Amino acid sequence: MIRGSLLFLLLSASLAVGYGLAEFLPLSFSELPVLLLAAVLLLLAFYYLRRGWMAWTALTFFFILLGLLRASLPDVRLVPSSMVEWGMGFSRSVVRLIRTVGLPSSTTALLEALLLGQRGGVSESTLQLYRLSGAGHILALSGLHLGVIFGLMHFGLLHLIGSRLRYAFGWLGILLMWGYALATGFPSSLCRASVMLTFMFLGQMRLGGSDSWHNLGLAAFLLLLQSPTSLYDVGFQLSFAGVSGLLLFYPALSSVWLPESRAWRWLWQGWWVSCAAQVGVLPLLLHYFRYFSLSSFLFSPFYVLLTTLIVYAALLMLLFRLVGLGTWLALGIHWLVVAQQGLMSLALRIPFDRVEVATFPWSKVLLLYSSVLCLLPSIHALRHREFELPLQRFAYFCRTWPYLLSSLLLATVLFLLP
Repeated sequence: MIRGSLLFLLLSASLAVGYGLAEFLPLSFSELPVLLLAAVLLLLAFYYLRRGWMAWTALTFFFILLGLLRASLPDVRLVPSSMVEWGMGFSRSVVRLIRTVGLPSSTTALLEALLLGQRGGVSESTLQLYRLSGAGHILALSGLHLGVIFGLMHFGLLHLIGSRLRYAFGWLGILLMWGYALATGFPSSLCRASVMLTFMFLGQMRLGGSDSWHNLGLAAFLLLLQSPTSLYDVGFQLSFAGVSGLLLFYPALSSVWLPESRAWRWLWQGWWVSCAAQVGVLPLLLHYFRYFSLSSFLFSPFYVLLTTLIVYAALLMLLFRLVGLGTWLALGIHWLVVAQQGLMSLALRIPFDRVEVATFPWSKVLLLYSSVLCLLPSIHALRHREFELPLQRFAYFCRTWPYLLSSLLLATVLFLLP
């Protein structure tokens, strides 16, 4: 896990450095092949060295040269513009199909945002409602939407292990997934989720697993290779921070205690998923938006559940609409949207829900992240075990006192900073 997270930070920072150097080291067209050859040699050096500081140094310089090359060829795109135009044309066809159902205009605009990421028709008051309630990520295409749409295909793939059908099923899922990304214009959060889910599918097809941190690093590499300036994009940072928080904290939090009931266990795990992702994005939200909603920790699983029902019902409605049916699902979708927005309005009326700060500079962002990461060993100490003595769990927790003290000191410095 640590090596994967370091790899993710290394490639992101190195690509950014290389991209920045391009402003001070302009390259002519004749110099590009030499730079490309040097990058290939560095990559081969990393491959043969495998480990040690020399291997990491070679990999760092490889990404710096790659960023320099990418900045010197700004017109080169991994995805041709003609493919993007075709995808957007398909997206406009889906929008026209949604508008023929006869839903209220507000619900139609929300479905366009949920299914295709087109938020132009969503009113400012609705956007503000989702932002203030901490559910703004629902309207941005991300791993949530991809998991909802293709989660059933992954579930089916898991049940085909040992059968040759898993190859056909897996490749079909991958093609449909990237077709969906193409139709929505390849937003960065959806591309990140697509890369990670693609390698998850490939891992299941070869009866093995895939490392989530390496998949996250590869997703960052491909997105930054496509557009190096994405590193400075707020959506890019929030997307990867949320997934990093999920990978760091969810395994420990979800195993502290689990209910016996399957339904309550699903809800409990959904709540921990939300909390882990919210911890990952909290410092960035305070830096960029100067506020944070505490109720998002409590209500986020219900927002996700209602979003899942809305997306599945909308997909069924579109399928039936193609054969002249589906209008009967429109009323149910409308009431699900009303229920979701009503829950958000209720959450905003909770006293002391909104935490606001005047300023939150990058120094405080780093301190807050460091303070939260210091709590990770203590959270792992509370993981579910068969303890023989009643206070043994508490004893394991107290053994992590240096990390708790470090977290407290960092939090104290954070609050003392102006």
